[in-house]
Amino acid sequence: MTEEGYKYILICRDSLCKYLLAIPMITQTAGEVALTFLRYVILHYCIPNSIVTDQGSQFMCDIFKRLCRLLKIRKLNTTAYHPEINAALERTHKTMTEYSRCFCNSRNNDWDKWLPFACLHYTTHTMTKYTPYEIVFGRKVNLPGQLQQRTAPLYNYDDIVHDVKQKLQICHEIARANLMKSKQRRVAQQSSKVNMLIFNKGDKVLLRNEKAGKLYSLWAGPCTIYEVDPSGSTGII
Repeated sequence: MTEEGYKYILICRDSLCKYLLAIPMITQTAGEVALTFLRYVILHYCIPNSIVTDQGSQFMCDIFKRLCRLLKIRKLNTTAYHPEINAALERTHKTMTEYSRCFCNSRNNDWDKWLPFACLHYTTHTMTKYTPYEIVFGRKVNLPGQLQQRTAPLYNYDDIVHDVKQKLQICHEIARANLMKSKQRRVAQQSSKVNMLIFNKGDKVLLRNEKAGKLYSLWAGPCTIYEVDPSGSTGII
């Protein structure tokens, strides 16, 4: 817990441009999560067409679903026990932890002050070939090494609007194309690694315990297969 009482972080990440938001929260109740999402995401960056969340109770509750219906947001959920569906965001969690570990004080109670810095430090993404800031705002972020560089002169309001609009359109098109190529390449790599298991009568297998608590074993068994149904289902004793 920080000195201000923050204990949790709501992390939101755009799938196209990889732009990241990390908002500290005092509690993780459904009401605070919905209000934080409304205040810091929707009111700042407009209403998204769709969002993907895990199956946490904060996102599956009635208040968050009603917020999405009110704003006409298509809400999608990841599959239980398959974090790889939202792997990019899960990897972001690890990166944020590593960054905070390096910069917060010895008491670990000022990490909330470093969150905006952690979000801004993202450099050129390997998939889109652009920085997240550049895709969202249409210009490169001013970093210390770039402050002395001269920018191209813009003479009036129409020039600025036209230039920003053109840059955003080009960035979005190129980023979307690079993202699709990267996803297709990853799908092909994953497909080549998939090995379909074939079960036979008499084999020993383990069964996943879907209702197991955090301290209980996730698997039960071993069990013996006594019959294999040609349709694909397997009998276990």
